[in-house]
Amino acid sequence: MIQSIINELNSALDKKCQGHDELPEMLDAIIGAHVEFFSQRWQDFVLYFQSRADLTLEQGYEGLQTRFWSISRKSKS
Repeated sequence: MIQSIINELNSALDKKCQGHDELPEMLDAIIGAHVEFFSQRWQDFVLYFQSRADLTLEQGYEGLQTRFWSISRKSKS
């Protein structure tokens, strides 16, 4: 089910982003495609983002274990 949602979203993104070469235009197109895609599909929105959260928690990211204050102080020194 999730793969089907992702495939449909990818198609919508491809269609919406065609012809945009500049970063601001591309970001507007990507955000617009997400909003349009999920605006009438709240169940799919929940499934999609819940599955992404599950993947993120399983995979983890090295930078998340470092406290912001420590990073911030090091970069200012």
